[in-house]
Amino acid sequence: MTDDNHNRVTFTGKSAINSDSFNLIVQLSVDDNLITCELTQVVLQDINPVTRLSGMQEQFVANQSTLLLVIQDMLDNGHQPPLTVTTERVNEWRNRTTQL
Repeated sequence: MTDDNHNRVTFTGKSAINSDSFNLIVQLSVDDNLITCELTQVVLQDINPVTRLSGMQEQFVANQSTLLLVIQDMLDNGHQPPLTVTTERVNEWRNRTTQL
C-alpha cells in the first residue's frame, strides 16, 4: 500500500482482445503485482461518447486516466482480480465521486 492507503495502479502497456467476448484485456501493475482487467466493449464506448466510433485500443488510450480511477476505486472497495470494468462500475464510481 502507498502512504495514502491506495494501491499503486498502472497500466503495463500489454493488452489483447478476448476472442470469445471481444472485450479488451489489459495488464496492470498493482503494487508491483501483475493482474488482468477486462474492459467491455460497452464501457469503452460509454465512458466517453466522443470516442464511440474509434477502435477499442484507441478508446482505451483516450480514456486511460478515467479507467485507472475506476479500477483504483474497485480495488479500494474490495474487488479482487481479475477485474471486469463495466458501465455499472463506472457509474458507481461517478456516483461516489460526485457525492464527495
